[in-house]
Amino acid sequence: MRYLELAPTFASPFLAALFLSAVTAQSPSPDPTGTPEQQAQEPEPAGAGLAPTAGFDDFGDRLEVHREQEPSDRPRRWFGRGELAFGWASLDLDAGRLGRDRDEGSAALRFDLQAMPERWLGGGLTFELLGSADLFEGQTIDNGAALAPADAAFSMIDLDAHVTLAPIATSRFALPIQIGPWIQSGTLDYDDANATYEFATIGLRVGVRPEWTIVRSRRTDVTLYCGATFGVGGTLLDEDIVDREESYDSSATQFRAEGGIRCGLGAFTIGLGYVYSDTRIDDSDPENGRSLPDIDFDASMFLLTIGGRF
Repeated sequence: MRYLELAPTFASPFLAALFLSAVTAQSPSPDPTGTPEQQAQEPEPAGAGLAPTAGFDDFGDRLEVHREQEPSDRPRRWFGRGELAFGWASLDLDAGRLGRDRDEGSAALRFDLQAMPERWLGGGLTFELLGSADLFEGQTIDNGAALAPADAAFSMIDLDAHVTLAPIATSRFALPIQIGPWIQSGTLDYDDANATYEFATIGLRVGVRPEWTIVRSRRTDVTLYCGATFGVGGTLLDEDIVDREESYDSSATQFRAEGGIRCGLGAFTIGLGYVYSDTRIDDSDPENGRSLPDIDFDASMFLLTIGGRF
């Protein structure tokens, strides 16, 4: 019985130790940086508890995605354009004994195609048509049989295909240099005199056509342009009059200058332009004791241009 009376005395320390162990297991582990009360008062970091966002490892990734989602305000780069121009021209033709005259009401038509798949390399095609129906009125011409009225019509076609090299090509300024074959043909038709003179020239043309863009936005721009070209080639002249048909060899040179303004509205263009062209065909080589005089004609063309770009 004495052992039973002493049992609570010996069991008390063990029960106290067991109780302290249970309380310690349920309490949070102490943080070396502060007490549990201090940790409870510290604010939770922003975004705590949220799943991390994939693909945003750094600020650069966030900025790149932000840029991709915004519409670009950068102006579009066009790779080429095609333009049709029409207007009137002042034609001055001096063909020696074949007649001299000036026509202020000639018609002019031009088509210009330019492509630049690379900023520094491209190509193009230029086609022009010039015509006059009122030349040499009141003058006479020897048609091989007699003197006859020299009223004549004149038409000319000018064509060149070129390669374009641009040593300077920025968003504001370009300096394209063009080089390629040059073809020109024309006809002087003296209907009342039953006489016709035709010429055809094949040669080489080189030129430069700088452009300055003075206004530029994403869909609209305004460009000033100018240009100068020089061509040289061999010429064949055909004479068809009452008493003979003959062909003559000669050579030709041509100088051209142009300038204007072009406005781009999206994929469309409109503008005003001026073109001056001076072509000289030298005296022909003699054939059967006969030759043709030099032919010099220059034209000043005032053009309205419309077109598109791609």
